Amino acid sequence: MTVRSRVSEPGIADGASHFSRFAALPRCPPALVALFAAGLALVIAGAGLLAAAAGLRGGPAAADRALTDRAATSQVIAAVSADVSEIYSYSYTDIPGTIAAAARVLTGQAAVQYRELSPGLRNAVSERLTLATRVVRAGVITLTGNTALLLIFLDQTATRADTKGSAVAAQLVVTAEFSGGRWRIASIEAR
Repeated sequence: MTVRSRVSEPGIADGASHFSRFAALPRCPPALVALFAAGLALVIAGAGLLAAAAGLRGGPAAADRALTDRAATSQVIAAVSADVSEIYSYSYTDIPGTIAAAARVLTGQAAVQYRELSPGLRNAVSERLTLATRVVRAGVITLTGNTALLLIFLDQTATRADTKGSAVAAQLVVTAEFSGGRWRIASIEAR
């Protein structure tokens, strides 16, 4: 003989659905649901903004002090501008002084280039040539670590013997390196 057992689920026997037991739960007011959704959206947006800020702090722009450190930028502009004016200005009466100044402020490729040009400075004595160089404007393009890249605008006036000087404008892109407690010019490119 087979025994049949009848299992009865609450609510099924009387024709109600499975979800009828949830009907008795209290419903959330729509304003509370909207407030929860708005709070969730703010948390997600805040997390996205924090992630974006962390990316900016660690990116290359954050390492470039030309964008963030006004004092360091002013210091490199002042030092390199003075050095450029000194090594690109000379008088036929003191060529050795100009060459010594170049040896003090130049390094690397710039020092090699200047040494190659220095024999031409000796001609300044026979021609009684004077060159005055003045930095008109200078700006730092990048300043990362101990290296700065600058754009420098110059006015140069050349005078021979007793003749009136002629002025010429020039642009230089200068790479400077900080070592030994001072900025030294590592490369110079005329523009």
